Formats: sequence, structure tokens, C-alpha cells
Amino acid sequence: MSFIGKNWGVWDAVGKRRRSILLGTVFLAAIWAVVTMLATPAEAWRHKGGKSVPVGTITVDGNPADWIAAGIPKLIIDPVGDGGQAGTDLVSIRVADDGDKVYFLFELAGPPVPFSFFGLDVDTNPNTGCAAYGVGMEYGITIDPSPGGLVYIGDARDCGWGSGDFPGALVTATGGNFIEASVPIATLRVLNAALSQFDLGCGTDSCTVHRYVLGHDQAHGGH
Repeated sequence: MSFIGKNWGVWDAVGKRRRSILLGTVFLAAIWAVVTMLATPAEAWRHKGGKSVPVGTITVDGNPADWIAAGIPKLIIDPVGDGGQAGTDLVSIRVADDGDKVYFLFELAGPPVPFSFFGLDVDTNPNTGCAAYGVGMEYGITIDPSPGGLVYIGDARDCGWGSGDFPGALVTATGGNFIEASVPIATLRVLNAALSQFDLGCGTDSCTVHRYVLGHDQAHGGH
């Protein structure tokens, strides 16, 4: 009995040590998970995507056929019915570039109506620019799809932008439930000469912020 008791005592002591080691390991793992979470850049959760296309692939005419033919995926998919009226309720957004311009295809739940607003964070730093639309935006986009409506991209670092900031830089066209747009990459480099990617945020109908990586921009680290 004493022998068995001694062995039980040894097993129990070893078991306690093992449990202690196990609990310590779990505790350290939990601390590491918290530290990692805190150390991870805020933008790391953002979805990333990019689609480069040859020049001339996309024509800004409001027709999505060229996008579909080129296999350009949806960068953002947004729930239907969360954006007020159908004409401003986002369904999806596709983004592409050809090394000269960045193109956008906004799909809405109904024929476009005024107004749609978007923000571009061209330094992908939420702590610079205007804190709005889920990003720290340097550029704001305004689209009034009605005939003769104002469409423009402007300097939004102070949370206000106007049609006189970059006259004629934003080109748009509508068709069916779509708004198609383009803006020169040179315009986006005015506020960030090293531009290689940007975060896209939505104003009228909020959406999950997504990051677009310029595909043709080899000189600036693109792919």
C-alpha cells in the first residue's frame, strides 16, 4: 500500500506540474493573441483586390459588358436594401486600372438617382485625411447621375471637396442600374506621389472598406 501510495503521490505531483505547465502555456498563448491583435495594423482586416487590364479594355459608357468579358471581379458586394432608395442602394463595386486610369463600375439596386458619394484613402492610412466613410480619405467623389448633374473628384482632406479641385478628372456614364466612372492615376498621385493602392469607402450607402492594388504599377510596387 505504501508503495502504491508513493507512486500515486509521484503521479499526482507530476500531474500537477503538467497541469501547471499546460495552464501557463494557455495563458501565454492568450496574451500573445492579444498582443498580436493590438500590433496588427488597423487596415489589415480590409479585403484586398486588384485587376489590371490592357489600355482600351474599358469604355466608360455605362455598359458593364466589357467588365464581364474581361473577367473583372466584384471588389465589393453590398447587401440589397440597406441603402435607402434603390437608385443609391449599392449592390456591388468593381475596380480596375490600365496603368493610365482607374475605373469604377457601381451597380445599384435600381436606376441611379442623386447622389452617390465615395472616399478614396490614397495613402491607406486611416489617421490622415478626413475620417469619413470608414477611411482617412484624401479624395471625395460626388456623382449626380441626372442629366447635366455634377460629377467630380476633389481634395477631401479637410472633409470638403469641390468641382473646381480637379476639373474634368472624373468621367462618368450611366446605363440601366450601373454607374461607370474613371479618373486618371495622375490625378490620384497629386496627393500621394507614391500611390500604389488605395482604400475605397462608401458614403451614401455604407459598405465594408476594401483595398484596391494598382495592377500595372510596377514602378511603384504594384503587381
